[in-house]
Amino acid sequence: MSSSAAESFTTLARRGSAVLADLRAQLDAELAALQRQDLDALRGSTDAKQHLLAQFSEINRERTALLSGCGIEASGAAVSTWLNSLPEPQRPVADEAWQQLQQDLEEISRLNLRNEQVIVRNSRNNEQLLNLLRGQNPAQTLYNATGTKGPAAAQKRIGKA
Repeated sequence: MSSSAAESFTTLARRGSAVLADLRAQLDAELAALQRQDLDALRGSTDAKQHLLAQFSEINRERTALLSGCGIEASGAAVSTWLNSLPEPQRPVADEAWQQLQQDLEEISRLNLRNEQVIVRNSRNNEQLLNLLRGQNPAQTLYNATGTKGPAAAQKRIGKA
């Protein structure tokens, strides 16, 4: 692979990391909106997040095309092998950019999971509130959310039937 391809790869990895840094900030804004239950802020955050993900997808497409054009499979193992084959002045720079991108992706995945857990918790709480408003008493439920037996009062009523 030519030195210009290695430099292009490094540039694309750094651009990807920059977009992921913006996405990290957007995920933090999304968390704040979820905690405040601010639908307008959440809507704006979701739109911004989609835009950033589209940018990241385009950078990934460019990086994959670059690697493919050089006869390198766009897999982690193939990229690592290629990075190790680069000449000394390019290897540490390209490898550092690649490792940073991998770390950024792991962090984004963790933050996205965190937000998903908040959404699930909020959804469960909202469902419980709706059930109360509908007059459904949790004490009359045979089974709880985990599928185990509910309160004894509901069990006794079924036993009498």
